[in-house]
Amino acid sequence: MFFIEKYIRGYESEKRTNTKTSNSLSSQLNDFDELCERVYHEFETDDNSKSEKEITKVERQINAIMGKKKERNYYRERIKNILVKAQLEDHFYPEWHENLISAIFEENWGYACLADYIYKHASYSDATVINGNIFYLIGDKYILQPQKISVKRLERFVKNILIFDKKQRFSSNANEIMLPNDVRVDVFKNKIVQGDGYVLTLRKITVADFSLEVQAEKNTIPDDPEVIGLLKETIKSGFNIAIVGAPGAGKTTFLKALWRYEDTTQQGVCIQDIPEIKPEEILPNTPIIPFIATEEGLKDMEMYIRRSNGAYVVVPEARTGMAYLMALEAASIGTSRCKVSSHVTFVLDFPRDVAEKICDVTRRDFRSTIVKVAKSYHFILELVKLGDQQSRKLASINEFIYDDRTHEISIRPVMLYDFDNNTWSFNDRVGDDKNTIGSRNNKQAFERFKNHLKSLNEKYPMDKVHAEAFVPYYGKLG
Repeated sequence: MFFIEKYIRGYESEKRTNTKTSNSLSSQLNDFDELCERVYHEFETDDNSKSEKEITKVERQINAIMGKKKERNYYRERIKNILVKAQLEDHFYPEWHENLISAIFEENWGYACLADYIYKHASYSDATVINGNIFYLIGDKYILQPQKISVKRLERFVKNILIFDKKQRFSSNANEIMLPNDVRVDVFKNKIVQGDGYVLTLRKITVADFSLEVQAEKNTIPDDPEVIGLLKETIKSGFNIAIVGAPGAGKTTFLKALWRYEDTTQQGVCIQDIPEIKPEEILPNTPIIPFIATEEGLKDMEMYIRRSNGAYVVVPEARTGMAYLMALEAASIGTSRCKVSSHVTFVLDFPRDVAEKICDVTRRDFRSTIVKVAKSYHFILELVKLGDQQSRKLASINEFIYDDRTHEISIRPVMLYDFDNNTWSFNDRVGDDKNTIGSRNNKQAFERFKNHLKSLNEKYPMDKVHAEAFVPYYGKLG
């Protein structure tokens, strides 16, 4: 059962007979990998011999990964005893780990050689694993890291993180797991990838909750108090908004910034398929019901949303047809101040793209669903990431208008960003429906909204050509 002594004899023999090779980094890494495997096997064999319940082992592993002292010390002491007994306390370990005991724990039961990305490099937002190569997003560039990860170690890493989501299966071609460290891991394997069968993407979700003032300082929005006031009063006026843009455009950060200006005396509902946003951190001491739902779970959620008596519904990062359906239902039943963020890249296509996703999972009529989307979301905010991959811009604010007489959908820009001149322009015309909705929800806030927009239009007027509403290609529904 205890075979680490066999490893020691082999290790010492190799040191004597092939010193040059064992001193090379490649050989040292192989030695370390072999040590990890033997410690792991002895550890697991000893646990099994004690007939320890599997649930106890899993709970202990979860707590240890989360850094709880009791469970962390359990692994630390067990690993240390094995190393002391084998006289290997000074064994080589890779530089990306903190120490030998931590290295063995992470490689066997934790985050493997990605632990430094998760724990150490707070500024590295993204990481990718392809064919065993590891890349970290440093600044605006993906940089190849010195560590590599084998297929066997990748499989163990994936199994380790799957313990955080009991609904997911290792046999699936794709997994999406939210780690307790606020890191989202997407795992692709088997038939849908080439190479060694594994591709992993990791993203740290805990982005800085930049206020609108900081967004202005970073030039994401115009550095003008009137613009900040306009955005705040958009929320307070009770408009339903959608934030659209490509991945990494800053939608989550912007949603958090706007969410802060909600009425803290009103109850809200937050629907997420993966808990990337923590509502209690945005509005502490505010009643926000946090629903977590999978694609299947969302089918049963409409009733619960209606019963929750929420004054508004927030759907961060809507990805699926059912998530869009819940967002649309909330926005169209009279609930004001609803918010959704979406990966729709072209703001012009928002009603059509959302309707298409909804109709893919329901039997709803496509044309009428397009109309419902256009009528339910009052303003669409478009965020873009510029070519330097660092700068984000609020590229436009738009309103969709539905004409009940002609059955046409049109779009009119309220704000536009000029990429060539790094300037914004404003249009103070909004539809009659927006005037009705704003006055009904919060007349005082809407008056301030109109005053800000009028002032901005006077300072940064939009040219007449761009200020006119136009009908998109799918807009003629009559």
